[in-house]
Amino acid sequence: QESLQAIQTFWEKYWNRPEPQNLVEINHAWSQACGSPASLQIPPLTGKLLHTQARKLQGSAAGLDGFHGDDLCMLPEPVWEIFSTLIHRWLQRGEVPTAWLHIRQIHLKDNPKDNSPSDPSKLRPISIMSIWWRLVTSSIAKTPEVREWIQTIAPPSSHGGIAGREAFHGILALENRWRSQKGIIVSQ
Repeated sequence: QESLQAIQTFWEKYWNRPEPQNLVEINHAWSQACGSPASLQIPPLTGKLLHTQARKLQGSAAGLDGFHGDDLCMLPEPVWEIFSTLIHRWLQRGEVPTAWLHIRQIHLKDNPKDNSPSDPSKLRPISIMSIWWRLVTSSIAKTPEVREWIQTIAPPSSHGGIAGREAFHGILALENRWRSQKGIIVSQ
């Protein structure tokens, strides 16, 4: 109980931090700089895509529903065609199984060899979700429509997790800027 209270006390400063006073101005400035985001229509997911993504989850940990990545890998492709129909219906209605929305957060030590009681600031939070929901969201992210949409909404300065804009490209841009301007790069 004491450990849980220490973790809660530590994270409450992040969970309950006040919103900026000028949030409307910030949103307006963002819109001016990046334009209004294009709307995204989530494309129907194919059974083939779901099956491919499920195979990538082999060895993945179980979600709160008890299903592991290995469980999904064993399902044959015809199952994925039926599942894709269900997903399409659920997303059109804006509803998914409630079990998919349950998340448990655990906190792991940054240094697993350290056996002393941990300071909450030295714990890494991990969220555990349903493997089915992880499969659906990763499949959505893999569609060409979503990848193109991300290119339209992410500002040019955003790197990492965007096709063609790996983190390495951002580092190169910083280095080129530093070399051309003879500046100093500061990091925390």
